[in-house]
Amino acid sequence: MEPELSEVVSQTTTGRRFAPNSVVGARRWPKCLLHPDCWERPLQGTVLAIDDPRAWAGTTAFPSDEPDPLAVRNHVLKCREHRTLGQDLPVLWATDKGPIVRWQSTFGLHCLKPYDEDLNEWFMERARACANIRRVFGGEALVMAA
Repeated sequence: MEPELSEVVSQTTTGRRFAPNSVVGARRWPKCLLHPDCWERPLQGTVLAIDDPRAWAGTTAFPSDEPDPLAVRNHVLKCREHRTLGQDLPVLWATDKGPIVRWQSTFGLHCLKPYDEDLNEWFMERARACANIRRVFGGEALVMAA
């Protein structure tokens, strides 16, 4: 009997567990090195099943843009058997240049987390950056309303 997609994801993750279609963030904050008024909201991603062909398109294993789903599934099962998948999960990111798939870590500073948590961290970090500008330059003149 073949494992369910959610089982495939769960068995490769030892950090937080994310089922396919979970909405996530990973501290991907466009323009966060600029003035806080220029910051764009965090990128929002959707976790893909580990054997979703989109996760493998354009890789060494599947150079084509549309790999065969059965071939991908067999590849994933073989990788699981040899324990070569690691801890990263495929995420479909919504960017200003269109959707893009990246394998994202479940550990570290830029690890996957629920999107609401990432957005809250972004708001706190942005407020901290605004407060630092006020502290250094004084007044409210340099920080516009959010």
